[in-house]
Amino acid sequence: MINTSRLQSWMRANPVTFTLVLVCVLVWLVEIIAGPTFVSRGLFSPSLMFREPWRILTAVFMHNWTDPLHLLFNMIALVFSGPIFERIFGTAKYLTIFLVSGIFGNLFLGFWHLILGTNSVVLSLGASGAVFSLFGGLLVLHKQLGANARGIYMTVGLNLLISFYINTLAWQAHVGGLIAGIVITWVFVKYFKQRYI
Repeated sequence: MINTSRLQSWMRANPVTFTLVLVCVLVWLVEIIAGPTFVSRGLFSPSLMFREPWRILTAVFMHNWTDPLHLLFNMIALVFSGPIFERIFGTAKYLTIFLVSGIFGNLFLGFWHLILGTNSVVLSLGASGAVFSLFGGLLVLHKQLGANARGIYMTVGLNLLISFYINTLAWQAHVGGLIAGIVITWVFVKYFKQRYI
């Protein structure tokens, strides 16, 4: 049974994380109701990156409508990692890390396939790149605090291995998001260190 008072307290303490999860879930439900036509208008494809640039962002909030585990795993990671950033950096900077990294992940994926000439056969959607940015950010935070980051390294390594092993996963978006998360978090920590750490 869900403890509603604890849930409400969590929602008040983590409004950005709650909103991100809510948006992703609602979009996924719309995908189920509306079907492939709706999905095709928002997913990311390198071949459409310049003609329809909004896809770089909309794809971050979309997930495979035929596979609920895709949504579930990303939302679990977001629920556990997001509040840490929301508490340390505040809503605006946390949202910046998430959105910019999600966008950069898709751009990394897009340019990778444009360079290889395989852009016409690639379709991608999901918040994984943005979620990987939080993993990268946690590495930075642990290093700054001098804390044991073994668990984070194992989490990142395992998820990257899965990304490389399963050919339906866009590992380029994951790597791009990870890189962006490390860089942006480092910048925030470096220039606001006395406040955050």
